Amino acid sequence: MTDAEQAIREEFGERIDACDRLHEYAVGLTTAWPGRLIQTTAEGLILTILARSLDTFMAAVRLASLGWGAQASMLNRSLFEDMIDVHWVATEPEVAEQRYRDHDQHGRMLLADAVSEHPEQYAEIELPDFDPDERKRLDDLYGRWGSKSWTGPWASHAPWSRRASLGGRGRAKHASFLPRLRASGK
Repeated sequence: MTDAEQAIREEFGERIDACDRLHEYAVGLTTAWPGRLIQTTAEGLILTILARSLDTFMAAVRLASLGWGAQASMLNRSLFEDMIDVHWVATEPEVAEQRYRDHDQHGRMLLADAVSEHPEQYAEIELPDFDPDERKRLDDLYGRWGSKSWTGPWASHAPWSRRASLGGRGRAKHASFLPRLRASGK
């Protein structure tokens, strides 16, 4: 342990340990789940995002405990966006399921494009034909190269300002927590 790591451990050790316990508790809930099975695609999506968020949370804790606080805080945006995405999936499960299926189909189209560029290496693969109108629709939703998130207007790669601009007239119901968040001063 370096001097810096020791100093961090001395000053923030209890908080780091609390984060470790919180992570262990959350992982325990997901690995020894005594409840019902996942029944919908939306529930599976929420659990998938939770699993990713748990890893991101621990990565942030580890980075901070090693003295990389600025880099750890960069992961906060990812965690915040995961929270928004989970809320969106929970409040709009049918839309989320359709977008997930569409994004998967778009990914297949992109994979077929990549494979078709190297026929000598994939001679045994018969590539599917895709409807050009469907391809255009999915390219419009997810970007020609798949650069947009499957969550669409709540895209993880979109600037926060675009998300916040949903306030005021025509506010999306899943963004209604923003005024409360601002009012709380957090």
